[in-house]
Amino acid sequence: MIARLTGIPERVEGDTVFLRVGNLTYQIFVPASAVESLKNRWRSEPEQELSLHTLYYIEGIGGTGNAHPRLVGFLHHKDLEFFERYTAVQGLGIRKALRSLTIPIRQLAEAIERGNIEALVRLPEIGKRTAEKIVAELRGKVTEFALLRFPPDEGPPPEPEDDGLRPQAIEVFIQLGYKKNEAEELVRKALDRNPGLETVDALIKEVFQKQD
Repeated sequence: MIARLTGIPERVEGDTVFLRVGNLTYQIFVPASAVESLKNRWRSEPEQELSLHTLYYIEGIGGTGNAHPRLVGFLHHKDLEFFERYTAVQGLGIRKALRSLTIPIRQLAEAIERGNIEALVRLPEIGKRTAEKIVAELRGKVTEFALLRFPPDEGPPPEPEDDGLRPQAIEVFIQLGYKKNEAEELVRKALDRNPGLETVDALIKEVFQKQD
């Protein structure tokens, strides 16, 4: 399984990055929302290394002999995590899902959590029936992605001081792109409002519900 690739982009064409890793060049499909930034990066710094978190899948119809191995790539691991949940919706295939991702993951997750069918229908490839299915299957399951602020730090997450709820929740918010003091403040306010919170998921939902 190929989980991450780092190399030199040879070119960016359409929805595809051709990434040279050693003596091999990998063809990697990327979400629509990332194409322009990747093209600009390649044009301005063509020799700069690029790292992509990857998902391997087989494209084609079983039994026909026309199956092809494919790679999908994301700049941030949280984007990949969201995509795996997103494509778990029945009828939302890999390529269809990639073409629909014309807005940042945070905005899409927020639309799902708020049940905003109209926002989803405006995405390419997403009709009303598919939008309703996405909300029905994912609402309540992508709250953490709706709280993403900045591209998450790809370094190792900090070790919590103990196994209690507060340090675990702070760690999650740091992984979502918040500074440590911001994460601590979000968690403190959530627990002040609702001291009965018992799980990280419940705390994340409490924070999301209080967002402007």
